[in-house]
Amino acid sequence: MARGKDSGSRTAARVFRAIWRNPHISRVEIAESLDLDKSTVTNQVNRLIELGLIEEAEEGEASSKGGRRPIQLNIRKSFGCIIGIELQLESYVAVIVDLAGEILAEKRGKISINADNLGDSVVKVVEKIEADFKKGQRLLGVGVGIGGLVDSKRNRVRYSVPLRIDKPLDFAKAISGKISLPCSIENDANCCAWGELSFNRKEEQKNFLFVLVE
Repeated sequence: MARGKDSGSRTAARVFRAIWRNPHISRVEIAESLDLDKSTVTNQVNRLIELGLIEEAEEGEASSKGGRRPIQLNIRKSFGCIIGIELQLESYVAVIVDLAGEILAEKRGKISINADNLGDSVVKVVEKIEADFKKGQRLLGVGVGIGGLVDSKRNRVRYSVPLRIDKPLDFAKAISGKISLPCSIENDANCCAWGELSFNRKEEQKNFLFVLVE
């Protein structure tokens, strides 16, 4: 795609991802890595700063040619955090992570899951971890991982042998009106794969196999 032809939102997402993957990156380095005009990067960086998603850090080292020292950019961790929940038949593990992927809190507990109470169970877990987390950061969303075949795009569970769900379940409908945060569901092995990408984001992973054994 030619320079400067990306839509604004897509370009902003690319710039944000570049900063997320490479803490302390500069505007010039972003422009070079994404093949974008410097003015485009500057405009998007300013937009992200205004939204509170990123922040300027200390100045980096000047190049061998001299000139101004580049201003480094980082994800603004205090912008908000996300709850991740792993559900099993009789237990759960829930964590709160910031936008940089750092774990801020963790909670484990017992719970009884079935097709009829999946939505209510997720709400209860969210309420429990919210009650224990008193750091004033706003919650941006909830991600739920379960064993089974999940249609994450439609937020539906097709079936789950571990949770004894034997027919399609509309997860979006099950939590509708019960939780104010965006909430999505995904297969637990896929969640682990996304976790590998998050915690090893400097490495350009194209294809890999993740095996979850429990």
